[in-house]
Amino acid sequence: MSTSKAAVWTGPGVFEVREFPMPEVGDDDGLLRVEACGLCGTDLAQAQGTFGTAADKVEPKILGHEIVGIVEALGQQASKRWNLVVGDRVSVEPILGGCGRCESCRLGQPQRCAEGSLPSPRIYSRLPLTVAPALWGGYAEHLYLHPNAVLHRMRADVPVETAALFNPFANAIEWSILTPRPAPDSTVLILGPGQRGLSCVVALRVATACAKILVTGLTRDAHKLDLAKELGADVVIDVQKTPLLAAVAEATGGRGVDVVIDTTDGAPTVVAEAVSAVRIGGTIVLAGHKGGRPSEVSADEVIAKRISIIGSQSASWRAFDLAASMIDAATTRIDRLHTHSYGLHEVGKAIDVLAGRVIDGRPAISVCVRP
Repeated sequence: MSTSKAAVWTGPGVFEVREFPMPEVGDDDGLLRVEACGLCGTDLAQAQGTFGTAADKVEPKILGHEIVGIVEALGQQASKRWNLVVGDRVSVEPILGGCGRCESCRLGQPQRCAEGSLPSPRIYSRLPLTVAPALWGGYAEHLYLHPNAVLHRMRADVPVETAALFNPFANAIEWSILTPRPAPDSTVLILGPGQRGLSCVVALRVATACAKILVTGLTRDAHKLDLAKELGADVVIDVQKTPLLAAVAEATGGRGVDVVIDTTDGAPTVVAEAVSAVRIGGTIVLAGHKGGRPSEVSADEVIAKRISIIGSQSASWRAFDLAASMIDAATTRIDRLHTHSYGLHEVGKAIDVLAGRVIDGRPAISVCVRP
C-alpha cells in the first residue's frame, strides 16, 4: 500500500476523505495502522471550529487523539526506545513528548515545547496538514509515530472498542485517584455523567475503598445516570429535578463530600456549587473546560472552608500506563461505555451522534471511528 486514507477536517462541520503518501520510516520513528480512535468533547469543538488558537480554526487537519492500533513499521532505534516490534498493539498518548530541557517541559507541559521541528501545540489532532508527513490524527488508516510519541503496549485480544477507551479512563484515573488521592471511606461527588465522569466511577470502584459515589446529570442524561448506578455509583442526582446541595446534604448527613470532580464542559456555574457541596478541608478537582466563561466563586467560602482546588488537564504517563494495564487485565467494566462505531466516511455522523444531534439506535456515551 503506497497511500493512506484519512478524514480531513476542512472547516466547521466539514470532513473530506483524502489519500496521503505513506510516510517513509527512518531509524528513529514508526508507522501505526489505526484500529480505532475514540471521540471526546474536544473533537466536537474542533469539528465546529470553536477550539484552540486562530490557526486551529482555519488550518485543515486530521482530527482524533484517542488512538489505538498496530505497529506496522518501526525503525531499529525506535524499536529499542519504545521496546516494541512490528505487530505490537499500542495506545498513543495525545501529547507528543518535548525536549525535556526547556521551561515548558520542566513545568510538565511538553505540548508547549518550542524545541525541534514540531510547532506548538505538539498534540496529535492539533498539527495541520502542512506539517510533514500530514498523518497527525486518528481519523485515518495510518498515523505517523514521531520519535517523541509516547506509546503504551496493549494486548491484541482485547476488543478494539474497549482498548480505545484508554484515554478517557486514563483521565479518570488522573482526576479521581492520582490528583485528589481520596482516603479510604471518602465520599466523592462526580459532576457530569459523560464518558469521563462514568470512567471516574469505574476507576474509583476498582482502585479505592471509596465509601460513597454521587453522580450528577440532567434529565436528558437518564440513560447515563442509569449506567452510573450499574457501574457502582451509590447516588445519582438529576439536578433539574432535585437541588444538588439538598441531595448532597441528604447523602452525607449535612457534612458535605470529601472530594468533588468536575467533568462538565461549558458549565461555569457548577464550580460555585462544588465549593458549597464539599466539606471543610475537602478537595475540588476542576477538569471540565468552561469555554472561556468565568465562574463566580466565593473566595470567602473557599478560605473559610479551607478548600483545595486543583486544576487537572489530560493525564500523566502513570495514569495512561495504569489505564492500559487495567484494561488489559480486564479488571474494569469500562467496556460498558462504548455505544457506537463508524468508518472514515461517517466521521461527521459520528460527531453528530456524540453531540446528541443524531440518535442512531440508542443515545451515545462513547463513540469511536474505525478506519
